[in-house]
Amino acid sequence: MIAALFGLLVGAIIAGTKKSSDVNPYIHIANLSWLLLLLFALKFLPFSNGVLAVAIILSLFAIFNAFQRKELHKLIAVACCMAIAFAFYFMSTDKRYYLVSIKWNYEIERDYRSLDKYAWFLYINGNKEKALEIEQEALETVIANPNKEWQEFIESHLEKIEDENWVSYR
Repeated sequence: MIAALFGLLVGAIIAGTKKSSDVNPYIHIANLSWLLLLLFALKFLPFSNGVLAVAIILSLFAIFNAFQRKELHKLIAVACCMAIAFAFYFMSTDKRYYLVSIKWNYEIERDYRSLDKYAWFLYINGNKEKALEIEQEALETVIANPNKEWQEFIESHLEKIEDENWVSYR
């Protein structure tokens, strides 16, 4: 994903330096910023609020430039990227993690790490009952696929959920 974003950036810079190009580099940079926000949202990276602010500012530049060039129709791509990025950015972390790491995970019956992390996101979003259920499933999974270190880790998380004092993932 990062390589593709870097390629888009290089392409926008090259297109922007050519005088005869009818490509609007501001639109490409705005698209790039929204796709970068999507990456930050999907990978739970820090500073996503800063990326959001930059994406909004760059989009305003793109809108202003497209208005001057009478190319408002080219903003459709920016609007699509913005809609997708917003959809994931404003989605609760437990739902986002479920879509990215659980729903399409064909090895979930052995992936106690993902189940444990999913329980964390459920817990911090106020769904204690579901977090307990998923953490219990993670414990059963790690017992079936022995890993003593992770078993102790998951057991401690189960206790923290039950005591309602799970304040950090690690």
